[in-house]
Amino acid sequence: MSISQPEQIILFDPNSLIYKIASSVVLGIAAINIILVIIFLLSFISGKLFQTNRKTTEKLPKQHHEMLLKRKGHISCKNHIKETDSCPICLAEYGNLKEVIEMPVCMHSYHSKCILEWFSEHNNCPYCRADIKECLEKIN
Repeated sequence: MSISQPEQIILFDPNSLIYKIASSVVLGIAAINIILVIIFLLSFISGKLFQTNRKTTEKLPKQHHEMLLKRKGHISCKNHIKETDSCPICLAEYGNLKEVIEMPVCMHSYHSKCILEWFSEHNNCPYCRADIKECLEKIN
């Protein structure tokens, strides 16, 4: 009696259907990853390009800060602002309305400290983006 050799088992036969499907799936996933990396890089590069083209806002000049401080506590329509209302910048209640500044062009109100800090970097209303600098120059 002769001992027969066990059959050789081939786990990954390149000609089998399973091997072909598996390799196609792996290649597909790799292609999708490459496409995602390319999209990410393009969006990152274009974002950087557009960011450099953005117009930066000017600071509000110091003389305009003084003009706004003169308006502190002078609210044109006290019916629409209450001490329990909150400042859109710091979200704290107004409390003392004498510390509130109302914008001359849009009538939005803020704590004087909050809005002057905002104007150290910007020249527009933080709520509606109205140009406060232009309006103050017309008043003066």
